[in-house]
Amino acid sequence: MVENLFPKIIMEKITNEMVEKTFEVGRDFYNTKISLKDGIKVLTEIGMNKNSAVNYIYNYSNLIQGKLFTRTTNIYGTEYSLQKIYEENGLDGLQSALLSLSQHIDYYEEKSGSSVKQRKEVYNRYLELINQKPIKTIYPDEVESDIKYSEGKTKKVLINSYERNPIARKK
Repeated sequence: MVENLFPKIIMEKITNEMVEKTFEVGRDFYNTKISLKDGIKVLTEIGMNKNSAVNYIYNYSNLIQGKLFTRTTNIYGTEYSLQKIYEENGLDGLQSALLSLSQHIDYYEEKSGSSVKQRKEVYNRYLELINQKPIKTIYPDEVESDIKYSEGKTKKVLINSYERNPIARKK
């Protein structure tokens, strides 16, 4: 009998309960109330894979700071995080989280070559919240200079340009 040389890969399902707990753990880690090691332990005890736990914990930190995150979360996780950040940090927090999500969408589409339609729908829904409310003016001396934003990505744009006959234009 030949033994299977390929290990069985078990894909855990990340439940809504796990997502909600990852938000709490991610927030506590970001606020230095819990260590990464202890946060991972909390999440693995409820059945989450260690790597997924690390990704979800760090995603909170990136969302709250408006930084690019490269590891994805499920749609419920994305929406839950945006809603909780909005509830806890108001429009400023939501604005940072949307900046982070926008960068993630661009990154993911560029790397994978596929569209992230559901994530864009969530992004647009929360963007409407920001567009409905007047945003406080932020002056240059109030911006943290050590935060780097991803900007300047090259996008191909195809347009039609019509040339006119110079004689026809004169007439």
